[in-house]
Amino acid sequence: MLAILQKRRTDLTKDDLRVMREVVETVDDETDVADEPAAEDTALRHRLMTIGHDPLKP
Repeated sequence: MLAILQKRRTDLTKDDLRVMREVVETVDDETDVADEPAAEDTALRHRLMTIGHDPLKP
């Protein structure tokens, strides 16, 4: 995922876009905007961080 984030938009491939959509869907499925995980919910936070999303960062 980090390799994709380092690319310029013009260099993204269809596979890169597919991966990005999957990550967004996963984060969306795992989180609730009104109820972001607290620091104590380390299992959920670490699961989301493995795909590049830290729910505690603003």
